[in-house]
Amino acid sequence: MYVKKLLPSNVELYALSYYESAHAISIDDFKEDMRVLRKMNTLLKRGDIRAALNNVIITHNLFGAATGRLLFYFTAEMYYQKLLSLLKYLSVAPDYIEEFNIDMLYPDPDLEMILATI
Repeated sequence: MYVKKLLPSNVELYALSYYESAHAISIDDFKEDMRVLRKMNTLLKRGDIRAALNNVIITHNLFGAATGRLLFYFTAEMYYQKLLSLLKYLSVAPDYIEEFNIDMLYPDPDLEMILATI
């Protein structure tokens, strides 16, 4: 589904169009899985890198190609560099995001050094 700009009014519909959960049988299951997207701020604020990596993996398993765009939508701008580092580490970083110029964003060098040791 093509959505020019993610907004509170269309983000769930966009996420649902990419949703790939085999266990979900109701809208409540989908909404519970949407909570995974909202956890990234907390994990990055705490500095819990392994949990943040796990969160990206779970998100990618649930939302596939929409992972990057959805995570950038739900993550605070102050964590964008860290998020990009995680996405690149797992090779799921998007090449393009409609909402902003991702080419102007650089990975967090400190986090990249930590990721290199994992």
